[in-house]
Amino acid sequence: MTPTPHLPLVAVLVIGAFAAWRVTRRIRRLVGRQPFREWRSWSSAVLFPLVVVGSLVVASGDPLRLAIALASAGVGLGLGVYGLRRTAFERSPSGSFYTPSLHIGVALSLLLTARVIYRFAQIYFAGDDVDPESMNVGRSPLTLAIVATFAAYYATYAIGLIRRFRFISTQDPPT
Repeated sequence: MTPTPHLPLVAVLVIGAFAAWRVTRRIRRLVGRQPFREWRSWSSAVLFPLVVVGSLVVASGDPLRLAIALASAGVGLGLGVYGLRRTAFERSPSGSFYTPSLHIGVALSLLLTARVIYRFAQIYFAGDDVDPESMNVGRSPLTLAIVATFAAYYATYAIGLIRRFRFISTQDPPT
């Protein structure tokens, strides 16, 4: 058996720095008043349900994992509805804005990031003992649960933003 090539430590550090930068940018975007961009919400409303369906397909071979994926998607949907209720919406002459609930989006983003980092570290430090099946996201119930919750939350939130701003646009003109 030939040994599996490892990424050099420098490459791992560069990938880690890039991931940290992206997470920081993502969290900054979740904080404070934000302009509503319909195209961004539509892209989330299309992409994230596909991720939920993909996680259900991946889990479909095992009843326990399927139940975990379904329950996690339900939790994500509930968090999305709760997050929308905690979101402040406003319309002004300069545009439509919303201020999301800080805690839910940040917590889910950090949870997913921590899990991805853990999985990469697990694979990196396993060395030649890496089982190719262990790299399958659907094999780990915890990873599957986090991904399904994250995707269902952002799908629900994006759809809720679109609906809310469509409703607001039919109301009185901005003041």
